[in-house]
Amino acid sequence: MKNVLFATTALVALGLVPLAEAQAQDKKPAEKPISIRVGGYFQGQVLFGDQEDKVSRGIGKIRNYGIGRESEIHFSGETQLNNGLRVGVQVELEGETSADQIDNTYLYFQHANWGRVILGEDWGSGLKVAKGTVGHITGIGSNTHFASFGGDQRAGNNFVGQGRPNTIMILDDIDDKIIYDTPRIFGFRGSVSFSPNDKSTESGLGETGVGLNSKKDGFNHVSNVWTVGADYINTFGPVGVALHAAYQRGYREDLLRANGTSVNSDSSKDPDSYSLGAEVGMAGFRVGAAWKHINNNLGAFTAAVATRRGLANLGPNGINTFIGDRDDFTVGVDYTFGPWIVGATYGFARQEGVPVNGGGSRTDRFDQVSVGAAYTLGPGIALFGGYIWNEFDGKSGPGATLPKSGDNEAHLFLLGTRLTF
Repeated sequence: MKNVLFATTALVALGLVPLAEAQAQDKKPAEKPISIRVGGYFQGQVLFGDQEDKVSRGIGKIRNYGIGRESEIHFSGETQLNNGLRVGVQVELEGETSADQIDNTYLYFQHANWGRVILGEDWGSGLKVAKGTVGHITGIGSNTHFASFGGDQRAGNNFVGQGRPNTIMILDDIDDKIIYDTPRIFGFRGSVSFSPNDKSTESGLGETGVGLNSKKDGFNHVSNVWTVGADYINTFGPVGVALHAAYQRGYREDLLRANGTSVNSDSSKDPDSYSLGAEVGMAGFRVGAAWKHINNNLGAFTAAVATRRGLANLGPNGINTFIGDRDDFTVGVDYTFGPWIVGATYGFARQEGVPVNGGGSRTDRFDQVSVGAAYTLGPGIALFGGYIWNEFDGKSGPGATLPKSGDNEAHLFLLGTRLTF
């Protein structure tokens, strides 16, 4: 910098460079405040399907056709300081009425040399590093099934794996947390997150946001969730490789009996989870697989949180629970050529310790196959379609007092469009 200043000063002295221009050469760009931009997506689809078990939890027969949609509006902004630090904010508004109307609301600080810190409501490190989810073309980002479509529809015997098998570790859900992602070095990146509160314990819609949130409603809720993970991305000639490994540990809050009295948690039943994923790509092809295991998986508390976590809302007043291991696995392939992408997946979810009406428990299994294609019609505009096959098998588990529950098999066809803005 000294040499530049000396050279510039000499040129100014010779009258070859105007003084204002010389000063501009050493002046850094003015820092700007954060300004908000709007983005998001809207996805709509028509669905046609059929299943063996046509009665949904005593509500009535399930309609075999319907219209599905999902949309979000994203408000985001970022500025970059002269020291290279980037500071930003993200707020996501659900396009449909929801118990969690605004989610993924956080701020962040990021620097190329230091990494990224996120503070607020967001998915944790289990999702940040996840790899291996390949081939899911149809209905990405939306509810591709009718309520419990393909699961066990009878009252009190709801399968715990609504929707496709989920290999992402989300014991912490979209709760308030702090996340740190390291810079990527030689293809490797680390991530750690901590979530102290379980959002579903708060009254009303979402949490209070005051920080010191109540624990008194914490029947079998998982809080103080730590997640650590790492991923690796690199290319070797024409071959691209992506890998991940992650571990997550949560702690049960105090249990509440039906009369409101407290029961101390058994720490040996605190849940933990780990996952692995890998994908390889070359010449338009991608192949990937992912696996997740949960020790001491817990039953649910609200239907909205249950669906996101792949759990069930069981029993009167939602206070029944299960404690058993769960496995999720997916494998898929897709191929991109021009504006087209076609793909196929297979996956299963297996849950132990599912309560059965009348007492006892069983082990459930949910298998799913999907095939689909998408066509890019224009910038941010895609058309897609596909077929999904589901099979539910409610096997009797150790200690079960009732015979095997009713199985179910379902077929679903869908056509839709996704607009990204």
